[in-house]
Amino acid sequence: MSVAAVVLAAGASLRLGRAKQTLQLGGESLVERAVRVAQESGCAKVIVVVNPEAGFGPSLQQRGCEVVVNENSTEGLASSIRSGILVARRLEAKGAVVMTCDQPGVTPEHLRALAAEPTEMTGSAYAGRVGVPAYFPAVA
Repeated sequence: MSVAAVVLAAGASLRLGRAKQTLQLGGESLVERAVRVAQESGCAKVIVVVNPEAGFGPSLQQRGCEVVVNENSTEGLASSIRSGILVARRLEAKGAVVMTCDQPGVTPEHLRALAAEPTEMTGSAYAGRVGVPAYFPAVA
């Protein structure tokens, strides 16, 4: 699939008091798990958006990820989405699956299903809402 995954991992985790992205679950951090799931789904490229203080960028690059530092991460989620989508466009992806690193129940099958129809925008339904992970087709 020529779809990119954009993993949003630039949050400050203020309520938690430490980087949520580095919390361990089953022997891997949440961000490592999100990357693995995206790679297993068949995404052509995995783009991880981090904040300037993130110390885990180099380990993600070793896993084959494109790591993007969002210098404007304090502006909120939209700035991280913009940062990741800009890289996906530069890589000429046909679309992008946008996901967060704090949803450990997401599976490769779910991501593949979101991108199954490459021209359709799709999202995940839960708690009466539609949200991420979500798939966005590239616009010409």
